[in-house]
Amino acid sequence: MGITFRYGSYQRKVSMGKRTIKDGEAAVIWDRYGRHRQVIGPSLEYMFSSYIRFLDRFTAEIGQYIEVKYCDGKQENILGPKTMFLNPVIHRTMQVRDTVRLISSDHVLVLELANLGMESDSVSSESSSFVDFDKVQDTATVVAEEPRCQYKLVHGPCSYVPRRDEKPVKLNWDSQDGVIFTGAQTCSKEYALRTSDGITCSVQVSVAYDIDDLQRLLAVTLTPMDDLSRAIATDLAEIAHTLSSLQLLEDGVLHEKLFCRVEDFMTGDDFKQTKSCVTERGISIHMLRVVEFKGLENAFESQLRKKMQAQESLAAAQVSDQLSKQRLHHEASQCEAEGKMKGMRVREELQIEKLRAENAIEIRKKWNEQQLDFLKNLTTLEVNLTEVLSKPGLLREFVQIHNE
Repeated sequence: MGITFRYGSYQRKVSMGKRTIKDGEAAVIWDRYGRHRQVIGPSLEYMFSSYIRFLDRFTAEIGQYIEVKYCDGKQENILGPKTMFLNPVIHRTMQVRDTVRLISSDHVLVLELANLGMESDSVSSESSSFVDFDKVQDTATVVAEEPRCQYKLVHGPCSYVPRRDEKPVKLNWDSQDGVIFTGAQTCSKEYALRTSDGITCSVQVSVAYDIDDLQRLLAVTLTPMDDLSRAIATDLAEIAHTLSSLQLLEDGVLHEKLFCRVEDFMTGDDFKQTKSCVTERGISIHMLRVVEFKGLENAFESQLRKKMQAQESLAAAQVSDQLSKQRLHHEASQCEAEGKMKGMRVREELQIEKLRAENAIEIRKKWNEQQLDFLKNLTTLEVNLTEVLSKPGLLREFVQIHNE
């Protein structure tokens, strides 16, 4: 037996023997027919061909409750102080949770299966009110005909324990326990801005607000902080679009042109989207303040570097273009000079050929004249010209003799 408490990790097969279940322990015993019985100590149990498994213990103190999920699908929340043992034949899981303690400005949105008719003394009927979720935007459609699903608000101050037919709805802007706080609170978020001269920076904005009408807020949307963030981002983008990065960097201009416009936005002409958002959703904003700018100087310097690099690239391109034009002009001039020289050579060659042709014509003319004179002389010598002309070789010999 020993003095150590045994829990669910202790499991044994007992062929023949006994087990002492101490006070503060509990166990489940299965006999050889598969029948089970739960034993809560102190007890001495004799067994034959049986299996024994000790049970895990869960204790809820005052201000806590035990969330019990049964194997048949049912669920029950049992208020403390209470101690229970997890019997795997009956229970699926057990978990000790703290009761949700609500102050006067706390609320819980609960999904309720109304037709189950379960009641709980932990929440009074005066502390809850039903919300018409047929008008709620951005919510998933609840497909359930039997039993019927309803939503209700549980208002503080009270200690709230969900009934077995209730399920708290976790929203993305409430606390960890699903509690909606409507009192004064502050949230901070960083927004990206783009100035009129194209400089990108980020600004951190702190918003102090409270919720005046929770039912109207839930009837409009389940994501009010996301809607408010989008509205602020839109208005800040419109303001930043009218300012240059140099204006934001100058001393005093930042406070004058942006801080005052933000802090006094309810009475000014700016922040139209934010005003419309908070008015429609029943939210009061007490302060909207720019905490700091980030990356403006670095972005401005980066933009200047980019402009300088662009100017340098443009100048280099212009120089390269000028050099290309000069090279092309030089090549064109060189080609033109080569063309002229080639033309002159061609003309000279043509002139030489012309002189050669004229010289050949002149030589031929003189030769013909010599032949004609020779023939005339032969005629005077009464030589038979027919015989001489019929023999070209003989005429050539006479001409050579004549020339010599």
